[in-house]
Amino acid sequence: MSLVDPLKKMSKSDSNARSRITLADKEEIIYDKIRRAVTDSFGSKITYEPQTRPGLANLLMIYSAFTGRNI
Repeated sequence: MSLVDPLKKMSKSDSNARSRITLADKEEIIYDKIRRAVTDSFGSKITYEPQTRPGLANLLMIYSAFTGRNI
């Protein structure tokens, strides 16, 4: 999902380059994009709730994909 709007798909046609991670992105660019990604501002616990916390769920899915760990 988009790093700027977690309710939209990540798309190369989005005018905002921060909304997506590309294969050509360098490690420091990916780090910066993820660090600036939209998250949910309520609650202090990290929970996977795609319906109510799409921003956090998006980051957890990305983390899982990069590490191979389950959410």
